[in-house]
Amino acid sequence: GSRGDQVENANFFKEKGAALVLEGKDVTNDKLKSSLEKLYDVKTRKIFSENCKKITGDERSAFKIAKIIFEENIK
Repeated sequence: GSRGDQVENANFFKEKGAALVLEGKDVTNDKLKSSLEKLYDVKTRKIFSENCKKITGDERSAFKIAKIIFEENIK
C-alpha cells in the first residue's frame, strides 16, 4: 500500500514519459523484470531523462523536487 499522493506523483511522471509505474496487484515478478529490462536500455533512460528536464527546466531535478516538497509542507 501507498499513500495516494505518492501514487499521484508517480503517475504524473509516468504520464509525462519520465517514469515507469507498477502498482499493487499489478506487480508481478515478470512485470518487475520487464520494467527493469526497459530501464537497463540506454535509449529508454535517455528519454526519461529528457522528459524530466522538460518538467524541471534548467534547474537540477533533485533541487527542484526538494523545493516543491518544502513549499508544499510550509502551507
